[in-house]
Amino acid sequence: MAISLETVEYQRLGSPGDYAQLQDFSCGHGGYDLEVSLLVLQLYIGAGKTPGTDPFVVMRGGHRRMAGAPTVIVARTAKEVIGVSAYHLRPLYPIEGAGDEAYIWVIGIAAGHQGKGNGKRLLGRTMELIAEDWRHVPDIWALVSQGNAPSHALFRSCGFTLLPPEKEGDDYVRLRASAPLLSG
Repeated sequence: MAISLETVEYQRLGSPGDYAQLQDFSCGHGGYDLEVSLLVLQLYIGAGKTPGTDPFVVMRGGHRRMAGAPTVIVARTAKEVIGVSAYHLRPLYPIEGAGDEAYIWVIGIAAGHQGKGNGKRLLGRTMELIAEDWRHVPDIWALVSQGNAPSHALFRSCGFTLLPPEKEGDDYVRLRASAPLLSG
């Protein structure tokens, strides 16, 4: 039996709205897979460019400001996009005196490519690009739904640790990888 190994390339997108393959990207159709697929679609249609509907607005000192569009990375073979991630170079929470931080906004692997190590490779490449953008490795944060066990396992496999919820009843948990974990 012949085994076909497809080469996966990672590409940073300058303008996600110009990358038509994002509009059809799907992690699957149920639960968290659908949620991630819809976040990727938001990247394609340009969510975040209209004030009031922008998920990238950050509160600092009582002022509203645009944090900027996220950096989007696609993992693709010659045939298709198999994964998408996006991150922001900013604090996840506006905490006085916080150090350098980056926030992974979304990561998803296409349904037919899950469970094969593609998520770990994409998250690793995303973390490398964050380090390149900062010229050092900042703390990296992610928010993950409490019940999304595959995502929790992915982040833990790359050195992220679970932090306590901000408040009782939060739907999402915070995960963090600190600079020493990433650079060591």
